[in-house]
Amino acid sequence: MNALSFQTAIFDHILEKYSNAKKPEIIDQLSDLLQIGKDGIYRRMRGETALTVDELKIIATHFQLSLDSMIHEKSDIHLFSYNFFSLKINSSLDYIQQIYDNMNSAYRLPGLKIYYASMDIPIVMYFGSPELLAFKLYVYGLTSWSFKFLENQKFRFDLFPPQIIEAAQKVTKVYNLAHSHEIWTSSMLDTTLNQLDYMVSADQFENNADALLICDAILNLIQHFRKMAETGHKFPLGQTPHSDGGRFDLFHNELASTNNTVLVSSNADKMLFTTFGTPNFLKTSDAKICDHIESWFNTLTNKSTSLSFHSEKSRNWFFNRLKKKVLWQRQHIEMHISSETSL
Repeated sequence: MNALSFQTAIFDHILEKYSNAKKPEIIDQLSDLLQIGKDGIYRRMRGETALTVDELKIIATHFQLSLDSMIHEKSDIHLFSYNFFSLKINSSLDYIQQIYDNMNSAYRLPGLKIYYASMDIPIVMYFGSPELLAFKLYVYGLTSWSFKFLENQKFRFDLFPPQIIEAAQKVTKVYNLAHSHEIWTSSMLDTTLNQLDYMVSADQFENNADALLICDAILNLIQHFRKMAETGHKFPLGQTPHSDGGRFDLFHNELASTNNTVLVSSNADKMLFTTFGTPNFLKTSDAKICDHIESWFNTLTNKSTSLSFHSEKSRNWFFNRLKKKVLWQRQHIEMHISSETSL
């Protein structure tokens, strides 16, 4: 690919990626970015004026273009961004805002469909549960983010102010509007339950009874998940099912081993998110990677069991298994509390 065709390909890619926007709006945006007039933009689009290195960098950064994949279409090198480097996580609100910005941008795409393969409780699901959200943020704050204010601090629900809970529920609200195609495993609760068990054993709760409240919150989520799978629609936690929410197609697969992988697919663009240093994530819009993962999702779905709509027997087996795990953990915690009290 010569320099002229490469430059033309860049502008063609931008116009194709944002096909839902009018061309004059893209021209205005490029004019503001590069601080040159519209005539200068058109000359660059026609190849009459070459882009400078600085202009190329500005365009690639703003529009998140993988220049390497455009130059070497058969290359195995692809561009990912890492959320922790894009904006250092100094508070739980920073992280939640990142999730919201990505979710809100995705929701605006035409023909949106979200593919979600999860080995843990999908993060946007526990965003709707204040008790579980507080617990997970505490764990992440101690481990992945190393928040100073949590050092030597035992868990209690009021460690995280109401605005964090409200911000997280905004994420869930947007997620509930989108059509999603999800693949879960019956081990999806294991990490959280193991964290809960460790926290109780290590005396990390200000009040061990809060661990029981978290178990109850998980049980409440399980019942909510079951109802969404049964109706095939998403709806807010604590509300009755309705058809206004996004479509919810749920599948079960025990054989596939994966981390938390989210593919946003639409008529205009695709984006892939995958956990890296949980709960942080990598993100790419690389077409080759996204198309490959969409094909992987479709293959995995064909080898999975549907839990939605009329799959009552499979659905009952799956959610009863999850429920038994939580009830066993809850009983274990009750026994621990009872033994501590008797000392």
